[in-house]
Amino acid sequence: MKSNQEPFFIQKKSLEIILSNLKLKGYKVFGPKLKNNAIVFGEVGSINDLPIGYVDTQGPGKYEVKKSSESFFSYVNGPFSLKNFLYPSEVDLLKVEKKDNKIRVLSNTNVVEKRAFVGIRSCDLSALKVLDKTLLGYEYVDEQYKLLRNGTFILGVNCVRAGENCFCTSMNTGPKLGDGFDLALTEMEDGFMLEVGSAEGERMLDGVELRRASEDEVQQAGELVERAARVMAKKVNILNLKNVLYSQLTNPRWDDVAKRCLSCGNCTMVCPTCFCNDVFDDNELKSGVTTRKRIWDSCFNVEFAETTAGNARPTIKDRYRQWLMHKMAYWVDQFGTFGCVGCGRCITWCPVGIDITEEVRALRGE
Repeated sequence: MKSNQEPFFIQKKSLEIILSNLKLKGYKVFGPKLKNNAIVFGEVGSINDLPIGYVDTQGPGKYEVKKSSESFFSYVNGPFSLKNFLYPSEVDLLKVEKKDNKIRVLSNTNVVEKRAFVGIRSCDLSALKVLDKTLLGYEYVDEQYKLLRNGTFILGVNCVRAGENCFCTSMNTGPKLGDGFDLALTEMEDGFMLEVGSAEGERMLDGVELRRASEDEVQQAGELVERAARVMAKKVNILNLKNVLYSQLTNPRWDDVAKRCLSCGNCTMVCPTCFCNDVFDDNELKSGVTTRKRIWDSCFNVEFAETTAGNARPTIKDRYRQWLMHKMAYWVDQFGTFGCVGCGRCITWCPVGIDITEEVRALRGE
């Protein structure tokens, strides 16, 4: 839970001490890194691994990174989210071995390292809460997700810059972090305002030179985050959105978007809350070991809705409508929350630049 402590102020170089403390406490540290001209998450050893000074430019079907400042966190989200680590694209669910006409279940208990994630934004923290609710909050718990989720440390960052495709303010998921972080940073010109969200977060401040943030610093940090919210160009009107969308299932706009959509599934791969999957058995004839695997799937794949009675969603129109309706309507009925957190990844990584905010506006007749 979020602490009631007053915020601190630290120098930017102090982040190195926090990373060192995390490693000393047994955490494997992951954070944003520059790789193949994109900012992705990977293991980091020091602050030198962070893409300091890099800024991204995004648009529908557009992503570019270049160095243009000296700030630590001027970029917004790249294609990776916490889902890539906590709900990975492939996991082994079960292993069995057939030997001497006997079948033996092999142990599939994994000892998972404690992992710390640095630079998590408010939309991704909100997405984590959505996954927690859908995968852990009901009778049937996803044990693989639970295993990877336990022991997760979150060092979040409040956004002081809005990306071109961000619309978290519309979804009430940012740009300021909600509860659920261990430590939170707001980057200012000469340092970070730091908030402590847990006892574990406080333990990572050993050796860090910190002081109470002044009223002016608190105000300045708040204004930076508020400015990011104000300048966010993309918006979605969520007022009564579920019922509006239910009334538009035959709207001609679905035919229009189907002409542009490639049904490639990029949007579902980069979405921080999509968890559709397929399960299959991988048989190794030589060793006699069979592994039951779970892999990411997508509702945009034509085979996804294939049943013995036929295909429930044979056209691209059917599949795009299913995806948008699930994010903005069905999920509300199922889980009491939207399945969209306004991160804008589906807009950025769509090869043809389909913009979910534009589609929602069109369906609303706005």
